[in-house]
Amino acid sequence: MLDQTSFALDEEDMDSVGQGARELERLLGSGLPRTEALRARQKLQECEAWIAERRDADEQRASESLTSCLDWLDTEGDCLAVQELRRRICEAEDLSEEAGDHFWLEQEERLEQWQARLAVELNRPSRQEIRALGSIVRRALELVVQSKQVLSWEQLAEWAEPKLAALLPEDKLAVLVEADRETPESRPMLSAIVVESNRQRPDPAYWDVLFELEREVPHETVKRRNWRSVLQAHGIVQ
Repeated sequence: MLDQTSFALDEEDMDSVGQGARELERLLGSGLPRTEALRARQKLQECEAWIAERRDADEQRASESLTSCLDWLDTEGDCLAVQELRRRICEAEDLSEEAGDHFWLEQEERLEQWQARLAVELNRPSRQEIRALGSIVRRALELVVQSKQVLSWEQLAEWAEPKLAALLPEDKLAVLVEADRETPESRPMLSAIVVESNRQRPDPAYWDVLFELEREVPHETVKRRNWRSVLQAHGIVQ
C-alpha cells in the first residue's frame, strides 16, 4: 500500500492519492505494528498535505477564471440574449463552487448582481428568494413530518406558499436543496416526504437534492427501497 500510494503521489493522480489516504486511515485503525503504523502515518500526512496543496491550487485557478468570467460579463453582458446570459452566469456559478475558500466577497457581490439581472430577465426567483422559499419549505416539511404524512409539491404549494407552484424544475430543485441544506447527515432528508401525485414514489427532484448536497445517491435498482427506509426513519409507513 505504501508503494502504491508513493507511486500515485509521483504520478500526481488525485483519485489514487485520495484512495490511498483512505486505505491508510483504514489500516491505521486496524492496529498495525508500531513501526508499520509510523510509516503509514507519515505517508498519510504526506498524502493529506499534497491533497490540500493541490485543492488550494485548483481553487485559486477557479477563482482567477471566475474573475475573468465576471470581467467579460461586465463588458459584454448587456448585449447577450437571455439564454446566452444564463449560460455564462451558470458558468460563473460553477466556478464559484470550484473556487472554495478562494471565492471572495467581491466576486460574490458581482455574481449576485448578475444573478439578480438574469432573474429580472427570466422572471425567476433570485438566489435570495430561493433561500427564503427554502426556509418556508423547511418549516412546512418539519410540520408535515411531525404528522407522519407525505405530500405532493402541488399540495405543498397550496398549503405553504403559492409561489412554489410556478417554479421551473431547476428552481424547485434549488428550493428543496435549501430546505435540506441544514439537515445533519445523521438525520433523514426532509425532501423525501415530497412525493409524486400517486404517492408511490418520491418527487424526481429528491435524487437530485441528494446529489447536490453530496449525499449518497442509491443505485437505480434500490432507489425505491432506499426511499422507503428514509420514510421509515421519519416514522412514516408508506
